[in-house]
Amino acid sequence: MTSKIKKAFSLDRLFVTSSALNLVLLSSAVSAAPMLEEVVVTAQKRTQSMQDVPVAVTAVGAQELQDAGINDMTDLSMQVPSLVVSTNTSPFNTSYRIRGIGNEGNIPTFEPATGLFVDGAFKSRSGLGLGELVDVESIEILKGPQSTLYGKNVTAGVISVNTKRPGPDLEGSLELTAGTDNLRQFKGGINIPITDSLYTRWGVSGTQRDPVQKNISGEDGRELDQIAIRGQLQWDYSAVGSIRLIGSFADRDMNTTMGDIHYSQTHLNILNNMRSKLGRGDMAPNDAYDNTVNQVEPTHFLQDSSDFTLSLEHEFDNITLNLLGTYEEYQANLDYNTVSQTPYNILRFLDSQQGESNSFEIRISNNDADKFSWIAGAFYFNSDYTRGDSDEGEFELLDDADEYGTAVGAELARNLTGNPDAAVPIFDALGNLLTTLLPGIPLVGSPGDKGYFTGTQNTESLGVFLHSTYSVASNLELITGIRYSYEEKSATFDNEREMTLDTCLPPHEIDLDPLLGLPSLNTNFICLLTPLNNNYAGDDSWSDLTGTLSLSWFPVEDTLLYATVSTGFKAGGFNLEFGEFDGDSERKYDQEKVSHFEIGGKSELFDRRMRLNAALFSTSYENYQNATFVGLQFIVNNAEEVVVDGLELETTFLATENLTLTAAATYLDARYESYSAGPCHYSAEPDNGQFCSADGEAIPFAPEFSGSLIAQWTQPLFEGDFYARMSYQYTGDNLPSSDRDPRHMQDPYFLLDGRLGWRNDSFDIVLWGKNLTDETYLVQAGPGNTTATVDAYTNASEGSYQTFIGEPRTAGVTLRLFY
Repeated sequence: MTSKIKKAFSLDRLFVTSSALNLVLLSSAVSAAPMLEEVVVTAQKRTQSMQDVPVAVTAVGAQELQDAGINDMTDLSMQVPSLVVSTNTSPFNTSYRIRGIGNEGNIPTFEPATGLFVDGAFKSRSGLGLGELVDVESIEILKGPQSTLYGKNVTAGVISVNTKRPGPDLEGSLELTAGTDNLRQFKGGINIPITDSLYTRWGVSGTQRDPVQKNISGEDGRELDQIAIRGQLQWDYSAVGSIRLIGSFADRDMNTTMGDIHYSQTHLNILNNMRSKLGRGDMAPNDAYDNTVNQVEPTHFLQDSSDFTLSLEHEFDNITLNLLGTYEEYQANLDYNTVSQTPYNILRFLDSQQGESNSFEIRISNNDADKFSWIAGAFYFNSDYTRGDSDEGEFELLDDADEYGTAVGAELARNLTGNPDAAVPIFDALGNLLTTLLPGIPLVGSPGDKGYFTGTQNTESLGVFLHSTYSVASNLELITGIRYSYEEKSATFDNEREMTLDTCLPPHEIDLDPLLGLPSLNTNFICLLTPLNNNYAGDDSWSDLTGTLSLSWFPVEDTLLYATVSTGFKAGGFNLEFGEFDGDSERKYDQEKVSHFEIGGKSELFDRRMRLNAALFSTSYENYQNATFVGLQFIVNNAEEVVVDGLELETTFLATENLTLTAAATYLDARYESYSAGPCHYSAEPDNGQFCSADGEAIPFAPEFSGSLIAQWTQPLFEGDFYARMSYQYTGDNLPSSDRDPRHMQDPYFLLDGRLGWRNDSFDIVLWGKNLTDETYLVQAGPGNTTATVDAYTNASEGSYQTFIGEPRTAGVTLRLFY
């Protein structure tokens, strides 16, 4: 038995095995109890029972969202172990991964592998539409490639959020929350019938919280200050037709999370040198896991976004017509006031982004679906994106830049000659003197130097599809789907700069590789970030024919067995990042293709008191689009092949009339089958030019084992119900770092949430706590924004790095009123 197989039967798996065993034992010991309610989903663009759909889907309804206290998508991962939600510098950069596959939300032009749809409308950015979950009816998580029915043919899965529709009854709700760190949250919703056929519904949510990240040199970070408003109007113009208009607005204005830095010894020397000369700049403990940072200014985030959706549904005699049109726009500014992550004013980075998009979808489906049902349609999407502000420099060197550059030069001299005050002669490979670094040269540039960049991208996408279900026999169905996708993109990127000396010192062309093994002598930040003669303009198009073939068999009542083969596609794109790129060879990356195989089963047992679903799958990604954080930005290239094999189990059991148990577990073997141009972490030695082969290595952010166990007890009390809920989540060891630096390996960890409350038809009050054991766990890690680059240029033996850790323990009370 290999070590890998032994590991699969180690204590890591004990959580999964014991959870399932406990449910089986309880099921044999308890007498008759009420049945589980039917779960209805729209995973195949029709209203169906979840147990009849040959798709691995988890659905969370309005009552479950309320019972679990789910306020945002991060909370949802407690219910769905296959879903990993991570956020670093701002909520706009939230990323979703399903079964280990997903994208970095920091890359604004990167096609999402996990598609987010709100009321059927595709969201071009993960930070749009879900600042807070307002007036939500249900959330469906579809796992695995969705090859046919979903607009952007997403290759990892779909998150589909459905909000409550306007209706004929006057009703409303009010929710108030107060918690630790001065948390204050308000949610309200009201439905108003205007006439017998015209209704409106409004929802609003606002959250504020004091900072929870300590900053010893400036304002603290990780605060919350956001508001979201959602309005709807529905007109039932006849018994068979309706029109629905939705408008949403979101605003954020807050100091966000700052990367918690660990400085290399070289960088500690640089900062100590500055402190001794400037007489300021107290140092925080050099601990990247203490939620304490040392930045003279915080990172500040502003977002203003809006979106509109117009849908029409009309039933004719034999078919139903659905039309869906959307428009969204956003403006987001992330101001890294001290992007150098030090207690000194060295470099500022203003990341300004704006975009708008529109889409249109038409679907036609038959109504008489007794023997044969079908859906045919077309989807169009267009977006324009701009990064950069021509009126204000994206990068600016600040007052302490010259002193920092002098300290960097001294450390370079120390590392190369042993004397920080020595002049450093630089020779080429033939021994010719190139230049001499004199003590005191400000290597990073002069205060006031500015760098400008502007990146633009237009995307136009078209898809046509056909999906059908044929009843071969009374208990056997054949599902087929086909989709043609075409996408084209055009992109530009322009650099400019304003330099005090109008030159880069030292000269940019000096290469230290032949003699010193250093990447380049040029350490001038503005020259590095906005190099001249490096502008870009390009365009390309991609297309593919993808499909789905599934067989559903109902061997006995309440049991479904299915097998699925499908293919998927994700268009290629462009690296519209700052810094030096070598034209198409480094700017462009290729399209991604997916082959997916899955067998699964869904069953309801013990007189429908227990629901048990399982899926065994294998997914292969050809030319997998891999993103790596390289310090201040992400770079995308293609891995030749990524393979994800896994097993998922989900079960819900009414143990008694009062006790409901829910368990879920996921096993993943997600790996780079072949990746010759993988990234190199700081201490890695390239084995393929500038790259490091990752063949056979696990992909980041994909724990081998994960699971959850939830118990909810409800007891009638005082003309209402007392309820208690405990949620337990296990995440196995994983590497949440795109550069695969082994220093960031995350050990297994557990999260525990609890809720205790009382409710009736018009009132609900609950005490709650999240991360009750105050577990410190890593969400994401990577090289320092600029510190790791300077470490490399000064020949440091280790590189500085930064971390983003999960939310600390929080607790509070929530009051809800219904009318």
